[in-house]
Amino acid sequence: MTMNFFFCSVLIIVLISCEVPKKTLENCTLKSAIEEAKDRMKKKGFRLDQYNVSYARHEKAYLIVFSLIEIGDGGGAEITISKHNCKIIDERYHQ
Repeated sequence: MTMNFFFCSVLIIVLISCEVPKKTLENCTLKSAIEEAKDRMKKKGFRLDQYNVSYARHEKAYLIVFSLIEIGDGGGAEITISKHNCKIIDERYHQ
């Protein structure tokens, strides 16, 4: 009886001390990717009201494209966002 109690106590302590692994996979929606790209453009000083936003879906990423509404000074941008975690993978700015 004492031995069973000991083993049960040890098992309970082990189970309590074990941490359930946290979910690491984050899914990024197209809406979230566009918002992330817009935030980056704002931080870089672009006025979003001057750009059309389009996108392309790839297997592992979204490509968010900003093109000027009126052609003039400056250019657009292409920002690639990971579908896995909504982080920017690549960004290219055009003159």
